[in-house]
Amino acid sequence: MGREDKATWKANYFVKLVSLLDEFPKCFIVGADNVGSKQMQQIRISLRGSAVVLMGKNTMMRKAIKGHIDRNQSLEKIMPHIRGNVGFVFTRSDLVEIRDKLLENKVRAPARPGAIAPCPVVIPAQNTGLGPEKTSFFQALSIPTKISKGTIEIINDVHILKEGDKVGASEATLLNMLNISPFNYGLAVQMVYDSGTIFEPEILDIKPEDLLKTFLIGVSQVTAACLAISYPTIVSAPHMLINGFKNLVAVAAETEIEFKEATTFKEYLKDPSKFAVAVAAPVESAAPATEAKKEEKVESEEEEDDDMGFVNCVICVFLMLPSGYFWVSSAVKRSFAQHSVKLANFGFPLILIDLKMTICRYLDSKGTQVPQFKNNIPDDRVNGFLKRHPDFSVKFSANFKKNLRHITSSDINDYMDRLERTLSGIPPSRIYNDETNLTDDPGNKKVISK
Repeated sequence: MGREDKATWKANYFVKLVSLLDEFPKCFIVGADNVGSKQMQQIRISLRGSAVVLMGKNTMMRKAIKGHIDRNQSLEKIMPHIRGNVGFVFTRSDLVEIRDKLLENKVRAPARPGAIAPCPVVIPAQNTGLGPEKTSFFQALSIPTKISKGTIEIINDVHILKEGDKVGASEATLLNMLNISPFNYGLAVQMVYDSGTIFEPEILDIKPEDLLKTFLIGVSQVTAACLAISYPTIVSAPHMLINGFKNLVAVAAETEIEFKEATTFKEYLKDPSKFAVAVAAPVESAAPATEAKKEEKVESEEEEDDDMGFVNCVICVFLMLPSGYFWVSSAVKRSFAQHSVKLANFGFPLILIDLKMTICRYLDSKGTQVPQFKNNIPDDRVNGFLKRHPDFSVKFSANFKKNLRHITSSDINDYMDRLERTLSGIPPSRIYNDETNLTDDPGNKKVISK
């Protein structure tokens, strides 16, 4: 059978390209630089049944698409990308799967003069096996060498080409002498066409998790902006309601204002030990429940679940209260303030760490563990505690002036009498003799005083 004439061949090519564009909704625009006929045949075999490869002249591909644009306007988006040595890979399968098959079908190739390096090329330190007569060749390329056992040895790794560099005759000759084939060639995906949309191949690497993460970041930014300008939206309204409820409970906790939702919080603020009691109650009732009837057992388990749900709800909202309202009751706070002022009046003012450790010892003695405090030691929330109590004043300590340093025996006796009256009725276990902060020269430091 004789070969068809050129006009018939072109007409058949146009019909084939148009039919493939109508049949397949997706395709790749691929570059075929440095791809041989044997490698192209292997690529077609690997894609058989899942994709169709069609190459051709750019002018013929443009002419066929222009004649078909009237029936499919979206094909016009492909026209600007038909330049260079390109072709089409049509498919109905998953684009990522076909892209991966294209990337797998690559072959190693030597560096040729005039080629553009698709990747960096590094010559590793090695014994080349070449004779000393080739030393001048390496010196011309500024490659450090030495003679080892009658052959040339490259001392260090040499970066001979960067990505995008043009391969020169010397670099190509050297790589061929060392039997190094640095490049891998295959069909390179340049653009992706999918149902009227054309995009970069990097889009295929985006996973649903990445989209969800980006969406959540946008939602959080919208929420933050709405909260900052007090603008209610579907994402900011829940936060506004919670913040408003927290403020109402905080005000009720410090005042005599009463409302139904704040009653439980005020009870727990008065006695934090109720947390432990509420959680331990279902555990104690578990033993007799095993001896009861099956119906009673089911009922008790349901009650336990209800109790635990109530306790968890109370704890969650309780921990959302503003700082300074969740670790002790108002009466205990006033007691801390009064004792700190008394110590300052005695001449032993506390510093910030002293107050923190006092609160820590109190919480430990009550068996209370505050999740927000590391090892029950308060963090910067204690600053808010100081600001809310007008009895406190933070001042800088200073040494006594010379005219005030003279102390008589009557001064000492008067001090001991006042100390005796103050400690009257206090058990010895509650008295601490801590001389940590006593010094002849305290220097300038911030202390808590009245």
